[in-house]
Amino acid sequence: MKDTKITIFRSLEYVDTPFIITLETAVRRIREGKSKKLIEAIRKEKDKEKKDALKRRLPAVLFAGIFNKRNKQGLRTHSSLMITDFDGIPEQDLEKEFDKFKNNPHVVVIFRSPSGKGFKAVVRIPPCSITDHERYFKAFQKDFGNEYFDEKNKDVSRICFESYD
Repeated sequence: MKDTKITIFRSLEYVDTPFIITLETAVRRIREGKSKKLIEAIRKEKDKEKKDALKRRLPAVLFAGIFNKRNKQGLRTHSSLMITDFDGIPEQDLEKEFDKFKNNPHVVVIFRSPSGKGFKAVVRIPPCSITDHERYFKAFQKDFGNEYFDEKNKDVSRICFESYD
């Protein structure tokens, strides 16, 4: 998976110019905390509108592949990855849920969501079409999902905000 190519946009405000990076680079950005200051501001903010405005400034990653636009039709090459999102998890259950997916053999990367109240898991799937991507997503949801599973991520062009932990 070292040379797997994915797409990143500077933020939701700048989705006209996609940048192609490796999965390894995306993981390094998360580990190095490239967005840590902004994430900490998001987690401290109480006002929903202000919080959402801050989130829109985060780098936006499309783990599903190489895109030339941020929509399904913009997919050029599938990466063999899909993003899953588990959010709104009660604090007392967060570590248990995180560990359950951390040990899932299909998960290649897992990190906390910008809200701090959930996590994102990047899952390995076969390279596929837009339609098959959605089928794999639904199959994963059926086998491994739970009440916190976000169904919106079935969209191959669904962005994932960069986080740091």
